[in-house]
Amino acid sequence: MGNCEGRTDFEWVYTDQPHTQRRKEMLAKYPAIKALMRPDPRLKWTVLGLVLAQLLACWLVRGLEWRWLLFWAYAFGGCVNHSLTLAIHDISHNAAFGTGRAAHNRWLAVFANLPVGVPYAASFKKYHVDHHRYLGGDGLDVDVPTRFEGWLFCTPARKLLWLALQPFFYSLRPLCVHPKAVTRMEVMNALVQLAADAALFALWGLKPVAYLLASSLLGLGLHPISGHFVAEHYMFLRGHETYSYYGPLNWITFNVGYHMEHHDFPSIPGCNLPLVRKIAPEYYDHLPQHHSWVKVLWDFVLEDSLGPYARVKRTYKLAEERLRRLCFPGPVVPLARPQTEPPWLDPASLGPAGLLPGHPRPRPIGPPPQGTAAAPHLVLGRHSCGSRVGVHVAPRPLMGHRPCLQPGGLLQERPGAGVRERAGARGVDSKRLLARGHRHRGAWTDFNHHDAGGRHLGENSETTYGSV
Repeated sequence: MGNCEGRTDFEWVYTDQPHTQRRKEMLAKYPAIKALMRPDPRLKWTVLGLVLAQLLACWLVRGLEWRWLLFWAYAFGGCVNHSLTLAIHDISHNAAFGTGRAAHNRWLAVFANLPVGVPYAASFKKYHVDHHRYLGGDGLDVDVPTRFEGWLFCTPARKLLWLALQPFFYSLRPLCVHPKAVTRMEVMNALVQLAADAALFALWGLKPVAYLLASSLLGLGLHPISGHFVAEHYMFLRGHETYSYYGPLNWITFNVGYHMEHHDFPSIPGCNLPLVRKIAPEYYDHLPQHHSWVKVLWDFVLEDSLGPYARVKRTYKLAEERLRRLCFPGPVVPLARPQTEPPWLDPASLGPAGLLPGHPRPRPIGPPPQGTAAAPHLVLGRHSCGSRVGVHVAPRPLMGHRPCLQPGGLLQERPGAGVRERAGARGVDSKRLLARGHRHRGAWTDFNHHDAGGRHLGENSETTYGSV
């Protein structure tokens, strides 16, 4: 398969995404752009036509040989299904009926999902919001490949395989990077999709269902239209993380090639994005752009500097701080590191060696010292055995929270350190724990595995301390 060359890590930056500031400047200079933020009245009819086209194709492929079925799945069905996924992308921005009729948009997306063969629309919307809000965000933007992908798919042959398997990586990556709770709309999406697949199988047999699934797999994999996956945000030129394409394939992809314009104004439907560039050409004409999605794929495979690692990544400390302030409006009270063992240790709980079971040092379990239990606070750090990240949240007087000793002393929040702490050999990121919203029955969970009385509950246990 060859030896890996080129990049060994992502391009880490410490600036905010450029689209936010450019949007403010353009709206101040060209207020007429706001008039483009309106629904696309033709989108629903286009979706209807594409779905009916695939339904007709399903009827036609009933008697085809398998090799011809796969040929038409790639040549025709792949284009239609890829176009439908991009229609779902536009619908996820409420481009069909506007923000005032969100339910209409959601159900139109479910309808557009039918020829894809697998439930996709509801989950896509849930994660695509984060892609715009936290572009390139570590642990937040699931459009960015994982480190495993960057490490493994680093030679031309492997990158070619990675492009062919894009549908699998795009569907499985969110479960690894930023898993979220299943929503009611996702369940409805899955039920509708399974019912449609079952009805198609009952009416016309296996080949129409296989045609639709092959259309999605081939059309979203190594296909000319799939060049937009790479063209949009992979760093072909250092310092630029979003690129536009103004070629003819925009006609069948809802102008997804106007990607710089789309990230500047996500609420503008694809049909109006060319007008943004026409109104404000000085903001776009000088930026690097792609002229061929096929060439994008070619360069991506053969260039050593390109690969899954060729993405800009950043940490969103402001988002983390907003989350902390939302959950814990009170001031953060740091815990001072004791010079000696605290006098408020309960001797009855100690083992034969004077230690709590599983702990290298005694853990304070009695009442906390005066002056440290006055306000809600957040304590982040490593489990005293070094195995997990401890996330302790809540006012201690209400929840009986006790601080935990680790080999270096009491867990404490360093002033100005934010909420991001790397800890343990497993590299668990406490910021991701917060971003994923680990809750249990409406209450925050203590991942440090101790109950309110200070007893060690084991590594796989969780304790609910109460509502926040």
